Amino acid sequence: MSRKSGADSQQELARFDKAVSDFADIAQKKMEGASAEQAAVLEAHITFAEDPSIRERVQQIITEEKINVEAAVEDAFAEYVAMFESFEDEMWRERAADLKDVRSALLRALLGLDLPDLSALPDQTVLVAHELSPSVTAGLKGDRLAGFLTETGGVSSHTAILARSLEIPAVVLADALSSISNGDIVVLDGDTRNGEVNPSAPVIEEPEKKRAAQRARSVELKKLIGQPS
Repeated sequence: MSRKSGADSQQELARFDKAVSDFADIAQKKMEGASAEQAAVLEAHITFAEDPSIRERVQQIITEEKINVEAAVEDAFAEYVAMFESFEDEMWRERAADLKDVRSALLRALLGLDLPDLSALPDQTVLVAHELSPSVTAGLKGDRLAGFLTETGGVSSHTAILARSLEIPAVVLADALSSISNGDIVVLDGDTRNGEVNPSAPVIEEPEKKRAAQRARSVELKKLIGQPS
């Protein structure tokens, strides 16, 4: 990606403002069909994208370094990501992933790139990625998903939040992308946060037994809730 800009700095800043506006509009639409947890994450992303201090830094970089808005977004967000990653509190460190997602979404808008379409996933799909972002996963339904397997993330990450809202497991495996191929059978245990690739038949059957037991308990709880105290 070329960094130099032949355009006026105000024109470049106008492109940034439009990308932010488009991002916010898309996020708002996704919130309409999202769970409360997903909506909260998307709302936080809108807040990051519209943050006046980030806009001010983008404008400063464009003006002083005479570079295009794409390069300015890369540089400005890198500074904020580094700041959040330096925090001791895990919750604040996880927000660095949110900033990266907002940066990626704005760059896609500026470069005219589309998001991957996850609307036609096969049944019992385990999504494997370095990290999963709300801009990619917002609106996903749990009926086709068996779980998330990522190389990064913690209990307060957006992937973990989304998994809880969909009632599916989310497991972190450092070498997930290099150790798993498309079509492999992957079994995830949300309780132990462990995953196994191409396991034996008894291991494959165990998660379904757990899910059946959980569904039975859920039915019993709903019956109890409906009874008079």
